[in-house]
Amino acid sequence: MSHHHLKLPPYQKRRGHASSLSGKKQPVLGLGMSGDQPYPVFPEGVQPLENQVAGHTFEQGTDILGLLKNLDDGSILKPAGKVLCGVREIKFYETIQAATTEKDLVPLKEFIPGYKGHLKLPIDGKPVEFIKLADLTHGMLEPCIMDVKIGCRTWDPLATPEKRKAEESKYQACKRNLGMCIPGFQVYSIVNGRRMRYGKEYGKKLTEVTVKDAFRKFLNTDSGLCRQLLMQFLSDLWNIQKWARTQTTYRLYSSSVLLVYDARRLK
Repeated sequence: MSHHHLKLPPYQKRRGHASSLSGKKQPVLGLGMSGDQPYPVFPEGVQPLENQVAGHTFEQGTDILGLLKNLDDGSILKPAGKVLCGVREIKFYETIQAATTEKDLVPLKEFIPGYKGHLKLPIDGKPVEFIKLADLTHGMLEPCIMDVKIGCRTWDPLATPEKRKAEESKYQACKRNLGMCIPGFQVYSIVNGRRMRYGKEYGKKLTEVTVKDAFRKFLNTDSGLCRQLLMQFLSDLWNIQKWARTQTTYRLYSSSVLLVYDARRLK
């Protein structure tokens, strides 16, 4: 019913976010989400990912790239970013994919999406490296997706002073008091079928008290049908915690767990 992933920069990176919907369109309400922006020119067969809830998105007048959807095979295309970060991320996925006996690596295969290689695509005529990942929401009719960033510290040892200062200023209340924050999520209401989207501006205002309301919204608690879903999430999160506490190979900075479920299956 659910899928989870770790976001593991700079040595490990997170799984690709969720995909576009199948089936009938539903009304959409958004809180703290950026408005529609003109997109750059994409090659045939790809389009911006409709259900991205956090992370970099395409912004007008900038070189910032968001996630793409490959229309041919349904995979997610994640920009590799800066050269050094991209090389690390690709190496991480390839290392995990090839692991067979390493006790710190093999369990990670359960926490990250399927890696399908990397490729270059022309974006506005310029070659851009992308990492190809399996879509965690494949087959879901009403995908509910939440990005939960874990840890009080969301900058890595190689970050510039400017980057460190910027990260320290974000989501202060939740990171300081809870060691986590919520950059964004979307949820389909089981009661009325509407899709609600909550972005980073909503997440930045959350406190250790109001963050509970965010989880209640995401889990559709007003439907009274979320107990099984919650138990599944807790079980999977326990497995992630167990791995993180015992492994000694990686350090996790600005890591995220992506929570995903199909609201249609709760009806």
